[in-house]
Amino acid sequence: ARRFPRARLATAAEVVMAQGEMLYIPAGWFHEVVSSGEHWALNFWFHPPDRPDFSRPYRAAAFWAREARQRRQMAAEGG
Repeated sequence: ARRFPRARLATAAEVVMAQGEMLYIPAGWFHEVVSSGEHWALNFWFHPPDRPDFSRPYRAAAFWAREARQRRQMAAEGG
């Protein structure tokens, strides 16, 4: 309670989805998924957060510099 005093203000949202629908959950948001029946689930972070601060989850310059460096390294290694 001391570390996250506003946690007590959190509310839950329940979503029931139909065939062909997609749910967008912003990066860094806590979530729990329960699935039933035959289904496919895909989770992909297009740009994973690089900061622990949910109000500002990205340091864009640092993220893109690191991404470019990793891609150059992979290319140099033949990957």
